[in-house]
Amino acid sequence: MACEHSIKFFSLKKSERFAFKKRDAAFLPTRERFPRGSLIPVFVFYSDFFPELVQSALSKCVDVIKKCPHVFMLVPSTMAPAGKRKDDIAFEGRGSDVAASHFSFSTIVRTLDAVKFKLHSPGRKKDLSPVERELWSCVEPILDRFRTFCSSLIKESIDFDTIEDEATIKNAIRGSRPWCFSVSEGKVVAKFYYVPDAGLIIREYPGLYDALPLATLPRRLSISMGSRPCLSELLSYLKTLAGKIQNSKFDRLLKAPTNVFLHDFDGIASLWVELRVYVFCKTL
Repeated sequence: MACEHSIKFFSLKKSERFAFKKRDAAFLPTRERFPRGSLIPVFVFYSDFFPELVQSALSKCVDVIKKCPHVFMLVPSTMAPAGKRKDDIAFEGRGSDVAASHFSFSTIVRTLDAVKFKLHSPGRKKDLSPVERELWSCVEPILDRFRTFCSSLIKESIDFDTIEDEATIKNAIRGSRPWCFSVSEGKVVAKFYYVPDAGLIIREYPGLYDALPLATLPRRLSISMGSRPCLSELLSYLKTLAGKIQNSKFDRLLKAPTNVFLHDFDGIASLWVELRVYVFCKTL
């Protein structure tokens, strides 16, 4: 089955999706809501940590669709005028008649995105269809597992938003406790966490009730950081967020060349991070 291959990001403009009502061809939530409202980064990032769980959830979704007596295979329209985007119907029939090649990761997750939007849209009053409810029941347990996973990592984190002392911030960066700060992303404020023991970056969106946390390996955000970045590499990446960070003291620290003080600790810090990550992974 195609969704058993390595999971990676995909093009929304080329991806198929399943629907269970013909009028859903004009229902396109994903493009407007990516990435905060989409399951795409959630499944891509978490497949790095729990590949078996992710594949199991996707396989269950495939089984649900195959049992469905009437499905539509939708593909992005190439003829729709600007402002009136929709999907074209490429197949209509029983789920069991859909070719195995169409059950790809991109197709399944794009389908789930539509279900998630219907479920959480504040203005929507219609219930999910039986097949959509069954699909969501396959996914919801694994999403709860992800929420719990992220929450457990950021306990007792040091919040830079409440600190104005530069020395305290520097000590926290070099320590073993998770630390975090707020970043403005347009009209949305995200909470950016770094977890030294796990070597992970976590982003949360407290202002969005339906947004899921994202736990990310640093190399997913920047290949220059690798799997276990040293402190100078991490700060070099964080400098790209300068100007968006709400804590003015931390923002100035990143903009200024004074962060070279961390280079003196990189050799020891990198070995210490590797040891902490090894011990942490053994406890999962």
